[in-house]
Amino acid sequence: IVLGLGQEKIHLRAHHVIAPGADPMTATEINLVEYVDPPTIMGDGPVSLMNQVGITRLAMLVDDIGDALEKIRAYPGTEIVSEARDLLIKEPDATYVSTWAAIKDPFGVFICLAQPPRPQE
Repeated sequence: IVLGLGQEKIHLRAHHVIAPGADPMTATEINLVEYVDPPTIMGDGPVSLMNQVGITRLAMLVDDIGDALEKIRAYPGTEIVSEARDLLIKEPDATYVSTWAAIKDPFGVFICLAQPPRPQE
């Protein structure tokens, strides 16, 4: 549910693009995402589903999700879609934990907040 897809488990492929030599902790990053389950869909009309082709999501790396959510709650029209929770990120050689939360801004843009991933204990 944290990604706005209405299910607890999803499978996706993602490539993270930053400028060569940039510090990954401070650089602007572009995420290219392909939804596998549920699959990416092509649709007409306004974007309403997270796995529909188009700009549907913005993600921000934050130091402290609790602090970020506290500040965001002060803005009228902002909806907390998912409170902070830990997600597992499974890669071929390791599993990480990252704390995420999700909001919708007053214009309906889905925004994920994420703390940097850490190795799973």
